[in-house]
Amino acid sequence: SSDLEGPVTLIGDEPHLPYERPPLSKEAMASEAPVIKAIASEEFLAERSIRHIHSIRAVAIDRAARAVQLSDGSSVPYDKLLLATGSVPRKLPLPGLGGRCVYLRT
Repeated sequence: SSDLEGPVTLIGDEPHLPYERPPLSKEAMASEAPVIKAIASEEFLAERSIRHIHSIRAVAIDRAARAVQLSDGSSVPYDKLLLATGSVPRKLPLPGLGGRCVYLRT
């Protein structure tokens, strides 16, 4: 809804701001060094009351307490909760690949 009022908290275990993943795969296929391009700056998020918690995973939801438990032991209360779990590529245990593997995210 466009009439949202109140703060938003964005939690992610990656160390940087949110970014678009598909362009990284295309750059890797073109033999270019992928550059992570954030879709918003910290200032942009702050101006919109969006708190960005990075490098920490959400590990549990306490529905009774209406809180998300984080991997560092802290918790974040919520009124409404949106889960966007994303994905992690499955690394195949194939002999001979060494460190020369690229996982494409689409």
